Amino acid sequence: MSDTPNLTHAGMDVTLAITTDDVAMISMDNGKPLISHSMEEISFASGGDSVSLLLYTVTYYLYFFIGMDTIGSDLI
Repeated sequence: MSDTPNLTHAGMDVTLAITTDDVAMISMDNGKPLISHSMEEISFASGGDSVSLLLYTVTYYLYFFIGMDTIGSDLI
């Protein structure tokens, strides 16, 4: 793993398109897909009391989403 995080899409407003096949992160600014991962390679976690969090990992990458209402716990 890198000592420096890749913050290319940090702070960006995105939509998560979640299906039984994959998870895609889509930019709300222009509607273009930023990333897509097959469900077979993903591990999920969620948590938080007043702020909902959704985390998922793919190989050596961790994707962290905050402020998702209750979707994190609903997804898990």
